[in-house]
Amino acid sequence: MSKFPLISLLPLFLASALTAETVTVWLASAANRSNKNPGLYQTTLDLKKGELGQAELAFEMQSVGFLAQHPTLPILYGIGRFQGNNAVVAWQVEGSGVEFLNHRQIQTGGAAHVGVHPAGNMLVTAQYGAGTVEVFPLKPDGSLATRSQIIQHNGGSRVVENRQNRPHPHWAGFSPDGKFVFIPDLGMDQTLIYKVDFQYNELMKHGAIDAPPGGGPRHMKFSKDGNYIFILNELTLSVSSYKYDAAQGSASLVETVQTLSDETKSKEIFNSASEIRIHPSGNFAYTGNRGNDSITAFRINQSTGRLTKIEHEPIRGVWPRNFQISPDGNWIVVGGAHSNTVSLFRIEATGELTYVRQITNAPNIIGVEMTGR
Repeated sequence: MSKFPLISLLPLFLASALTAETVTVWLASAANRSNKNPGLYQTTLDLKKGELGQAELAFEMQSVGFLAQHPTLPILYGIGRFQGNNAVVAWQVEGSGVEFLNHRQIQTGGAAHVGVHPAGNMLVTAQYGAGTVEVFPLKPDGSLATRSQIIQHNGGSRVVENRQNRPHPHWAGFSPDGKFVFIPDLGMDQTLIYKVDFQYNELMKHGAIDAPPGGGPRHMKFSKDGNYIFILNELTLSVSSYKYDAAQGSASLVETVQTLSDETKSKEIFNSASEIRIHPSGNFAYTGNRGNDSITAFRINQSTGRLTKIEHEPIRGVWPRNFQISPDGNWIVVGGAHSNTVSLFRIEATGELTYVRQITNAPNIIGVEMTGR
């Protein structure tokens, strides 16, 4: 438990985070054979100096995966193993620490991702192994209410043997207006779209976005203006851009571009794409390449949704499962899961990344978040 007192001035918390010289970086540490101290870690990022602090354990837990924030309250959510069960956990952020709020068991297995409604009234988890989606309403204080729905995905594209024989939901998130939920399913080669029923806190099947065959859609993000969707394909290490129709809740393909060249990929025994982030300016997209252990930077044409590759930058670590961009858009923090490292890069005006020789150590980092995003 945190030793810090509870903060009651929530709007002040959020406003100050956006203007602070230092932000808190939250690191989700998952259990593995060598990780004896999994849980939620925290460190600091000095936005003026470009310096990372030492990572410290903020909350002990059997395993923590991806993280998400409440849109208006200082509440952090994480998925993982808690008290012997697969669960989603809510913490109240208190300065550079957290106070446990509550948790809910995830009935169908371990979750791969968690997403929060832009109005803060609902949370959705995606279970890769079980092929399911679970829905949890959120109370006014940000705590988790009783699960309202479980959805089972069915089928697989079977293009890639052993990876696409059955459904594998890998990400959960909402449209900017909060009317739709998007679930990229690696096994089905589709991103399923659900319409939100706010009366019953449930999701209704609405449509689907087809991925390139064998692409394996993993994560996705909207453009800053909400007019385009960028879906990261794990298996082919590519990004597919789609024109989004907010009124219809549908999308049409613009193009698919590779994150790494075939020549670059051939130099590694195994490669897979991990995460995609959009720069706060809306001008750049960044993707993680595991195996090659790099971040690829793209320039976004905001009028067409097309991507132009700028560079791919080594992370100075191993296996970039997740990374996050600072609220001011000047820094990118990258977790090296297999190297137990967290490295820092400056984002230049061109979108290129510059390594600033800043690394802190934390075990098997799966998720990265920043207070005040």
